[in-house]
Amino acid sequence: MGRRLVSVTALAAAGLACVLLLLGVVLHRSVRADGNVGARIRQRGYLIAGVPLWLPPFGAPARGGGWQGLDVTLAHAVARALLGSPVKVHFLPLLPGERRWAVESGAADVVIAGFASLVPTPDGAVPVPPSGAGLRLVGPYFSEPLALLVRRGQPLRHWRQLDGRIVAVLPGSAGGDALLRAAGQRATPVLTQPSSAALAARGVALGEYRAVVGGLAVCRALAVYDPELSVQTLPELGREAYWVLVAPAASELVDPVRRAIATLPTGRTLQHLLAGWAAAAAQPPLSPPPVLTAPSRTT
Repeated sequence: MGRRLVSVTALAAAGLACVLLLLGVVLHRSVRADGNVGARIRQRGYLIAGVPLWLPPFGAPARGGGWQGLDVTLAHAVARALLGSPVKVHFLPLLPGERRWAVESGAADVVIAGFASLVPTPDGAVPVPPSGAGLRLVGPYFSEPLALLVRRGQPLRHWRQLDGRIVAVLPGSAGGDALLRAAGQRATPVLTQPSSAALAARGVALGEYRAVVGGLAVCRALAVYDPELSVQTLPELGREAYWVLVAPAASELVDPVRRAIATLPTGRTLQHLLAGWAAAAAQPPLSPPPVLTAPSRTT
């Protein structure tokens, strides 16, 4: 009788444990479904922000240590708006292919990593960034002209100079679409996207690519690290805008991100900071090192 009572008691306890486990799973899913991201961040005590692994002047290791750039500055501002302190942020350096994964998997609360789209043209034809499908775009937080990075002494004088030539597109940039639109029927460049901005610039210096197309600030920064390169601006390329990526359910982050964007410097102050961040960035690695906190290859 005693043994039977013990067995029944153990069975009841096991059943209760299963019920509690199932209830915990349901509650956990309901929290994620309700998009209670802000509460989880406040309970954790810090924001996890995905930033570029090496993309000055937006995000890159500084020569003196630490991270610096416009994306890093915005991440500090989001932490201040959400948690009351700009230092309550952990940076997750990401390769271009890891941006979407970081948001979808929850590895990062926000991704601020030079994610770009074309600025609306008079005809309103602006393609939606393909890697942003299914994610929420907040912003934009920065807009700039598109430019070409070419070998010094070899400027682009006619579009036909690009016909059949390989042009690298900076990862995350909308420059490829802009270049094809600007060239029109006058040339058909062959577009390729290297795994990093540093490799794109090196390819131009070695003659592998005729040019690199991307944002003006990044092109200027890349020219700082290689005297063989120069920046060429062409008004026909247009402009691109940069956005913050958050999960669709993370509605609580939208307002803090927008308030943080409103605090960013503008005008000459911003241009001075961009130049300083470009000059102070550490030298680019020969190849992008793996990011240990995220898969090294994702789509």
